[in-house]
Amino acid sequence: MAGRRNEIGLKEGLSLRERITAVSLITTAAVLAVACIVFLMQQSVSERRTLIEHHRSLAEVAALEAGPQLAAGERSEVERLAQSLNRAAGVRAVFILDANGRLAASAADRGIEADVAPRPEDQASQVRIPLQSRAGQRVGELVLLSNLDQLGPLLARSAAIVFALFFGASGLAMFMARWLSNRLMRSIDAMTNAMKAMALSGDPT
Repeated sequence: MAGRRNEIGLKEGLSLRERITAVSLITTAAVLAVACIVFLMQQSVSERRTLIEHHRSLAEVAALEAGPQLAAGERSEVERLAQSLNRAAGVRAVFILDANGRLAASAADRGIEADVAPRPEDQASQVRIPLQSRAGQRVGELVLLSNLDQLGPLLARSAAIVFALFFGASGLAMFMARWLSNRLMRSIDAMTNAMKAMALSGDPT
């Protein structure tokens, strides 16, 4: 039959030393778990932002070439540029739209419709760069879709490292909890022995 537990889940009948050790371990484990979760969330946001910013830089460079080509009606060159950009790491699709929003050129990975404009649900992974002619007139827009799924392996590796650190820190916390409980119990035992000696002698001094 399982022993009765108190309000924080510890079994009744535990010694003071065991209670101190258990509370220290529970508190440390909770703090470590929260820290690991926060770190993984921050890592996910950071990796996503880094990927999007990298693709934005690629798109801005490509737009410098695509704008004049689109203004000059060089559709084959625009198509070639879209295909070249789509081969960059982490790029799902590239759409080049004319000034009226019509699709002028595109390139996409398998499973993605390359003959239609990007969908609203892809907004989170989109990079949009306006295209201009050499005279500075807006002639269209370049839309690049990032493949956020490729962040999965990176985040999995980060999670493995975090969990390894968590268990290592938990082992250290167990050692520190026992050390702390022993230090506290030595002080308590010393005070207890002094009180017993005082009671037996009857001399409070």
